[in-house]
Amino acid sequence: MKIIDSEIPKNNIENEPKAPTREEVEFKIREHIAGLIEQKLKIENKPSTEKYDDQGLVMLYFKVREKGVAGYMEYQYMRKGRHENGENGNPNQSSESSIYIIYFDENDIPYNGDGPICVFE
Repeated sequence: MKIIDSEIPKNNIENEPKAPTREEVEFKIREHIAGLIEQKLKIENKPSTEKYDDQGLVMLYFKVREKGVAGYMEYQYMRKGRHENGENGNPNQSSESSIYIIYFDENDIPYNGDGPICVFE
């Protein structure tokens, strides 16, 4: 399911997208997961990664685990642009502010992904 949210307030400065707040990103992740809860999934209460810069939220990752399954899913938000202080201190870049799902095995190795499930315009 792909959600394009045009109701998020737009930045008045031309060509400078407004970064969504942490709450807006978490809401979209939890909204997407709501339909999966029936399958007995557990979203962790705290994000595994949360990074900010002077413009606001840069990254927000949430892990989701299924009972009886060794691996997990991770919902990953990244704001559009190049970010010098990314994952593990390395630069990251994204062409859009969006949320993807990455699937990890029992050894924390990513093996697949979906998305974007949400694009912030």
